Formats: sequence, structure tokens, C-alpha cells
Amino acid sequence: MSACELRRATAADAGRILEIARACGLVIDVEAELARPHGRLWVGAARPGEEVAAVLSAWRVADELHVLDLGTAPGARRRGLAAALVARALEEAASEAAACAVLEVRATNSAARALYAKFGFTVARERSRYYDDGEDALEMVLWFDPRPPHSAPAEGAP
Repeated sequence: MSACELRRATAADAGRILEIARACGLVIDVEAELARPHGRLWVGAARPGEEVAAVLSAWRVADELHVLDLGTAPGARRRGLAAALVARALEEAASEAAACAVLEVRATNSAARALYAKFGFTVARERSRYYDDGEDALEMVLWFDPRPPHSAPAEGAP
């Protein structure tokens, strides 16, 4: 998506972020995320000047980027905005010398899993009955080069 607009969120985006979050079943405390020194909150629009249609929240902690939430307004899905936000977050984390990016995703969320795999995320382990509704979560990790030699999970490890 070459013409999209990606930027850090501001307080002025709070209402739209909350709309997107509700539509996606997410809970994002915009004010808190904007105030956290380690918080990263990006928004995306299909074109410069258009309404924000996607949001990504993450924390930059120690040498990791923790992707917390990613959501796209229902009418703007399948247009590359989520992928563009993930790419932007990963580029920034790598430029800040992060060692890796980590996230958790519902085991049944095949669209999200495919998106993350496209960027090189791999499943590090499964967390049984992780969510309130009993669904399993998959923890996924993407190591930036150079990958620490001691960090590789054992073959077949959960």
C-alpha cells in the first residue's frame, strides 16, 4: 500500500481509535498509551488526509517490541493497512536496536497469524486456555539480525 498515511497517534485520534478498537473487540486506553514513555501507538489511513482506519499499539520494553493490539476498521480491511502498520512498527524497533518483536494471537485467528508469518514471526509456544473464553493463544516472535545464539527454542518445543 504505497499511498497510505502512517503516523504516531495523537490525543486528537482518540475517538477514532476507540471506534476501531470497539469494532475489533479490542480495549485500548489511548490516554494511557500516549502517556507511557515505552508506549507506541500508530494509526493508518488509506490515503493522506483520509480518516484513520487502522491502529497498532505496542510497548518498547528492554530490547523487545511487544505488539499489543492491531485493528482495522471493518470497511477498510484487506487493503494492506494492518501490514503497513506492522512494517512501520518493526522498522522503528529495528532502528532502535531491538533484539526482537513479540506478540500473542488467538490460535483461531488465521488472518492475523498469516500476516505475522509474512513478516517472519514464528510460533514460540502455545498457551492453553489463555483467553477468558478458553481459547488458546500462540506466542510469536520475530528476531532481528543478528539473532542471539542462545535464544533459539529447542526443535519441537512448545
